[in-house]
Amino acid sequence: MTATERLSRIIATDIISTYGLCFTLSGLNRITFSIVYLLMRKLKYNAAQNDVKKSAMYLWKRFGNESLHTIMSKNVLLSLLMLVPIIIFGQTPETGYHRLAKLHKIAKQKGGIVVSCYPMTAKLDAWILSRVKKQRRDSILTDSVAYQIIEATKNWDTTKWESTEFNGKAVITERSERLNAKKLLDGWGICDKETRKVYRRQINTWVNTEVDNRPIWYISRPVLTKDGKFGLVAWDLVSNGLCCGGQVVLYKYESGNWIDLGTIYRWAH
Repeated sequence: MTATERLSRIIATDIISTYGLCFTLSGLNRITFSIVYLLMRKLKYNAAQNDVKKSAMYLWKRFGNESLHTIMSKNVLLSLLMLVPIIIFGQTPETGYHRLAKLHKIAKQKGGIVVSCYPMTAKLDAWILSRVKKQRRDSILTDSVAYQIIEATKNWDTTKWESTEFNGKAVITERSERLNAKKLLDGWGICDKETRKVYRRQINTWVNTEVDNRPIWYISRPVLTKDGKFGLVAWDLVSNGLCCGGQVVLYKYESGNWIDLGTIYRWAH
């Protein structure tokens, strides 16, 4: 399943749960296709046009079985007229997409100045979470939450990171790449002389380090549990030196913000 398809499913689920009463009207499930497409256009989701259509068609088939006559019923048209202005003018309640976007911002703050374009993944199992549950003093990790976390770690988004997604970090494909400090700083829009000096020193230190010893940070794209109440971000530092390793951090969504609940899994290498 592509990232676009996963996003489509999140958006569709939010629409159905948010407008549950409207969706009891005959045939309205079939227009999920149109609503998801509009949302993707509004959110300017970076996906190829054919991918968008493919994921939207997937939703069309999944959520609707009504006839064309039913689709064009007055109830459908009335409900669509009610929904479209809300979608177009951005007045929808917060969706899974928005929560994921907020957690993306947190994920991109992890790590050092050089990040791999390849997002990392980490699978958790019942044994790992049972140990975490014993060590924690709170009651966050119920059996239901633990199960959702395990399932979530089976579906990490492995879409490559793009350099445009970060500001203040260089995204590389190979450790042997040679970074241009001036080009990076200009691209990041850093003008302050002292700040540029600090960044330039870090970049040059990395460039002048022996290739095999250059530290690279691998950062996951965040993943949400099925109910959208918890999120996970993983990161890993890889180098030939000491003190390398990573962890998976658990977040809980409360009052419009992600709260850091601490590390639930860590490793060293």
